[in-house]
Amino acid sequence: MGSKFADGRLWRPGGAAWPAPYAAPGSHIPFFFLQVVSTVFLGGTAALTPLEARGQALVLPGAQPPTPAGVKQEILREARPPAAARPQAARPATAPTTRAAVAHTVIGAPLFQGGNSGRLVIERVDDTSFAARLRVEGTQISDPGHACAVELGMSEPVALTYLGAPLGMPRYQLAAPICPVAFDVLEGAVLVANHEASCTFSAADCQGRIGGLWGPQAQALIAQAKDIERRRSREERNLRDKFRSLLKRLSGNELREAAAEQAGFSSEREMLCRDYAGEVSHGFCAERVTAARVVAVDARLAVTPEKKKAARP
Repeated sequence: MGSKFADGRLWRPGGAAWPAPYAAPGSHIPFFFLQVVSTVFLGGTAALTPLEARGQALVLPGAQPPTPAGVKQEILREARPPAAARPQAARPATAPTTRAAVAHTVIGAPLFQGGNSGRLVIERVDDTSFAARLRVEGTQISDPGHACAVELGMSEPVALTYLGAPLGMPRYQLAAPICPVAFDVLEGAVLVANHEASCTFSAADCQGRIGGLWGPQAQALIAQAKDIERRRSREERNLRDKFRSLLKRLSGNELREAAAEQAGFSSEREMLCRDYAGEVSHGFCAERVTAARVVAVDARLAVTPEKKKAARP
């Protein structure tokens, strides 16, 4: 068979395994293909106090380590057409390198976890680097009945580290050890694959959910409901066509695993999107997750060669 993703699995919004880019080298974190680092490393010695819901948030500085050696920062804008390549000998298919022409739709636009909680704003630093301001809302660890909030990058945005595009979509990680959230960039939204992922700010006595889709608030989407539904129908047809093409290239365990993942896609999409504000009215989360699945299957197609035809006797 041809090359494939780190764990050989397709993208799906939930399931048994996720690819390695969200995990530390050599580790394996169970969930579906968009692995999320949700374990929090607390740094610094500043004294922090819990905050109740009063419209204020605790501001924590976000550490900004340099980009790992050998990794370039991805540009969140439409890529320029590549220069004409010289003729080369045939070689195995490799994963497509994409700069996501639609990714500019998330720059400067406030995004909300589940469409109603927290706040994430991605900013352009220069032509090749980006940063973010993140507000995480949750409840006190010592008293879950009281709300709290923690803000990262309010005085100065926290750098985003580019992690490549293992599933066809640009992946970034917030360079803040206290909450190293990683996400894939979609059109008008970002996806933290593990919808149950959270950040724990022990010194602030606060824990907040960061998993799931971060996108616009419901009131901004309801008027687009018909267009969203049309896009989703078109994407689902596209997904079926691409997946059939992929199945023709697989065999054995790979075929069975891929078929099982696809069979569970709808229920896992429902689990991921059920808490998105106003989802029943606009369907934005389901449409974006479906579009992400299409991109991932297309990326898998690019690294899976067609079966060789058996020679006639």
